[in-house]
Amino acid sequence: MNIENAKVAMLLDFDPLVTGFDNSEQDSHKAFSLKKLLEYIQQNYGTVVYRKALADWNSPKFRKYTLECMRNGIEMQHVVRSGYNAKNTAAGFMIVQTMACIANNPDITTVILGTCDAEFLSLISYLHSTGRTVIGLGTEGTIAGVLMNNCDEYLVFGSDGLRKVTPAAQDTRPAIRLIKAFLDGGSAYIDELEEELADKLPDFNAEDYGYSDLADFLSHLPNILHLDNTDDGIQVTWIGQPPQGRAPRYQPREFPHEMPTTPLDEYMRQTRWYIQDGPTREQVLTNIYNALATTEGRVASNEELRRETTAELPVDDKAWQGTIYSLVCGGCLWGNGDNTTLSLHKNITSIDEFRLGYYNSLFHKAYNERPDLTPEVISQLMHPEDPETYRPLFEQVFNFLGTPRR
Repeated sequence: MNIENAKVAMLLDFDPLVTGFDNSEQDSHKAFSLKKLLEYIQQNYGTVVYRKALADWNSPKFRKYTLECMRNGIEMQHVVRSGYNAKNTAAGFMIVQTMACIANNPDITTVILGTCDAEFLSLISYLHSTGRTVIGLGTEGTIAGVLMNNCDEYLVFGSDGLRKVTPAAQDTRPAIRLIKAFLDGGSAYIDELEEELADKLPDFNAEDYGYSDLADFLSHLPNILHLDNTDDGIQVTWIGQPPQGRAPRYQPREFPHEMPTTPLDEYMRQTRWYIQDGPTREQVLTNIYNALATTEGRVASNEELRRETTAELPVDDKAWQGTIYSLVCGGCLWGNGDNTTLSLHKNITSIDEFRLGYYNSLFHKAYNERPDLTPEVISQLMHPEDPETYRPLFEQVFNFLGTPRR
């Protein structure tokens, strides 16, 4: 793409963007910077001549971005969001604004749409029909796959910052399933995996997903894979079910402060809403996964899902909402702004991945604040009725939480 004379329009629907940042486990203020976003766009796509951000700017959750918008010359378009169809109203308003933009600025060659929703497919088709390039922008774990596949490229904010994804084949699940079957609970060298992927999935290319190579792609799956640099090459090990006798991979942590005096169980109740009873919690997690995984692409309301998965189970309002929030933050579920509608995240392919994501989210804060946290302690807290059975699960959680993020 020749960007020397290219002119770019950027329109951001702030609600789904900010909701994605706030629901993620990363520091949203560090991860999301309008200044850095504009610098990236102008380095890769051209001069941004039209800048608009749509939001209900009276809402407190958007006010912290107003100064940054003003500093970067981004017009703040006020959109009132109220009623059951507020989401569709905002989407329609952004579509109208985009059409007006290109009508008044016919020399614009690229349009960047900051949204995660599939309502914009007709707009994207129209923009393509006029010869324009469409770049999507969204938060990892909240993006509709069909939207990503219809954009020319997609910019994804994730735990490792901003990265570009091309729409060749966004669903990585076939590759992950093939890798899992090939490793069969053990290990293999990365060149063997490359040969297997080339043979069974010839269209798979890690670069199509925004990664530099296969090793980079695999390193972003720390909750299921472990990579070791050996004299013979990179060895890839499946850790979904660690081989018997393997030593834990987690490392001792250093904290600048003294051991907290608050007991861990009290600390967890103060900082997280979750189902206290272990067997009930596991049953609810299994029920939620089965309810959404049985029908591919199913979307259920929060209340519908609760009725379906907690019948005759003692789950109060706080524990339910806390469970849903942890599942969304852990990348297990996709939810709209206030989690009134929910669906299974497309990268979750098993109940084991679902449970890992939930517990990764649940203990993320404690891992960084509690020196006394260990897999044994977690297992005893979460499942006092049978801690040894669940210890391998929480060793995997600890491995994930202790893996450095880029």
